[in-house]
Amino acid sequence: AMMLAPVTAALTALVAKEITVPSSNKIGFYVGAFASQLHLPIVGGALFGLYRALQHPLTLIDQAAILLSLLSIGAILVDFIHGFRIPPPHFPMAFTDPPHSRTHLWARRWLQMLLPPVGFLIELLATAASRNIAYWTHDNGPLHLDIIRQRGHKGESLPVFLYVHGGGWVTGSKDYIGGLVINHVVRQGWMAVSINYRLSSLKGAGGATWPDHIVDVKRAIAWVKANIRQYGGDPNCIVIAGGSAGGHLAALAALTPSLAEFQPGFEDEDTTVQGCVTLYGVHDFVDEHGQWRAWDSHHGKRHPDPAKPPIIVGFLQKFIIKRRFEEHANVYRRASPAHHAARLAGNHVPFFVAHGDRDILVPYIESQLLHSKLDPTKSVFLHVPGGHHAFDSLPSPRAFAMLDALTRFLHIDSFHPKTR
Repeated sequence: AMMLAPVTAALTALVAKEITVPSSNKIGFYVGAFASQLHLPIVGGALFGLYRALQHPLTLIDQAAILLSLLSIGAILVDFIHGFRIPPPHFPMAFTDPPHSRTHLWARRWLQMLLPPVGFLIELLATAASRNIAYWTHDNGPLHLDIIRQRGHKGESLPVFLYVHGGGWVTGSKDYIGGLVINHVVRQGWMAVSINYRLSSLKGAGGATWPDHIVDVKRAIAWVKANIRQYGGDPNCIVIAGGSAGGHLAALAALTPSLAEFQPGFEDEDTTVQGCVTLYGVHDFVDEHGQWRAWDSHHGKRHPDPAKPPIIVGFLQKFIIKRRFEEHANVYRRASPAHHAARLAGNHVPFFVAHGDRDILVPYIESQLLHSKLDPTKSVFLHVPGGHHAFDSLPSPRAFAMLDALTRFLHIDSFHPKTR
C-alpha cells in the first residue's frame, strides 16, 4: 500500500496536469500522455495491488495510503468519464453521416480500452498492407511508404488518407505512429498511405535540413498521384493528415500546392490535395502572438531571457532549419502553415484541426491560431478538454471523440462519393 499510493497519486496528478512537467522532460511527458489514455488498465492494476495489500495486516499509515490510492483511482475514473463528454465540433460544410452499428462500434472500443494490445491486434488483422514501397530515392537512399486497406475489400478508386508521422522532425516512423487513426480511417472505406521522410539529427550536424522534410512529403504526394491507381486508390481524392510535427507538414503541404520552393527538381508536379487533418500540430514558427514565449515560462524556463528567441525557435534554429532566426526570419515564416493560411485568404481545401488543452509540448493556441486564419466555412476545429499531446496514440474516450468527428469530416460532400 505504501508503494502503490504515491504511484497512483502521481499518475493522477500528471493526468490532471497538477504537476507542471517541463516540455524537455521526456519521462514526465510520456508518463503523463500515456497515463491520460490508459485509464482502465491503470485502475485495474491499482485495484489488484490494493487487493493484494488487504491480504496483510495494516498499520495506520497503510490505511492512509490505501485511502490516498482510492482517491487517486476515483480521480482517474472521473477523468475517464469526462472524456465521453466532449461535444462534437461545429461543421460549417455539408456532410452525410456514415451508416454503422453503434453497438458493434462500442463493443470494439471497450475491448480496445480494457485490453489495448488485444484490441490493436484485432484492428490490425482487419487490414491488409503493402509495406516499404520506395517512393523516391535521395542521396542517402530510398524513402518508403506503406499502403493499408481493409482486408478483403475489393473496391477500386478508394479515397486516399496520406498520413505523416510526428516526432519533432527528428524521430518517429511510419512503423509505429498513427496506428489508431489509420486503422479507423481504413474501416471507413479509405485507403491509407503512411510515409517516412528524412529526419534531422539532435547531434546538430548531419541529418535533414529544412526544407528536406516538406520536400519529401511533396514527393510522396506526387508519387501517390502517379501510382496509387494501380493499388486501387483514387489520385483525385487525397486527404493529407498528421500529428505534431506531422501535423505541421500536412498543413504546410495542403496550403502550398505545387509551390516551387518546396519542390526542387519537380516544380511542375501536381501536389494538390483535397483536404487536410492536423492534430496538435506546430503551425507558427515565428511566434506571432507570443504563445511560445508564454509557454516557455510555464513549461520550460521559468524566467526566459527576453533577449533570446523562444525555446521552439532555438530548437528549429539549431536542429531543423539550421539558420539564425534574426537573419532568416522569412524562412521561418514561409515554413509556418499559419502564414500561408493568411496568405491564401480562404482559397484552400477543407481542414480538420484538433488539439488538447492539456498539451505540455505544443501550445493549444497553435491550433487556435491556424483555425482563426482559415476560412471559417472550410475549417472544423475540435477542442479536446483534458487532452494531452498525442492524445490519439492509444484507445481512450478522447481519442474516440476525435475519431468520431474525423469520420464526419471524411464524409463531407466535397470529398469522394464513396465516402458518403
